[in-house]
Amino acid sequence: MSGNARSDAEVALAVRAIEQVLEARPKEPKLHYRKGQVLMLQEDLPGARAALTECRKLGGGDRDLRMAMQRLKEMEKEEAIKRRMKDEMELLLQHNEKNKAMRAEAKAQGERALMQTVSIFGDKSDETRFGRSLAMLEEARAAFRR
Repeated sequence: MSGNARSDAEVALAVRAIEQVLEARPKEPKLHYRKGQVLMLQEDLPGARAALTECRKLGGGDRDLRMAMQRLKEMEKEEAIKRRMKDEMELLLQHNEKNKAMRAEAKAQGERALMQTVSIFGDKSDETRFGRSLAMLEEARAAFRR
């Protein structure tokens, strides 16, 4: 493997190793710093923040820690954006499902209305009844326009 590409197993192993050493030396700021870095690789941002904060409390305040904290803040912002996007996508999907249901109901209502109309006025195969119904409809329209 090259550069920053690490397997999940390697990262988990590193966390366990650091935690074992921390049991023996809990006041060592550099160990908390390393734990924070590894937790950032795992995208355990709350855990990383706790480890880096502990490093700072124990006196680890060098340039590397400041850079790690800055990177953590950036990762937290990215995570917040991802969460917002996910929430918005879920809302859009829910809205789409509601719209589908509303369209289906409107279609069903339209079909029921058409069936009622046919049962009242007849259809084109019953031309005299259909013709009379159209004539009545045209008369009603004309009266309404006046």
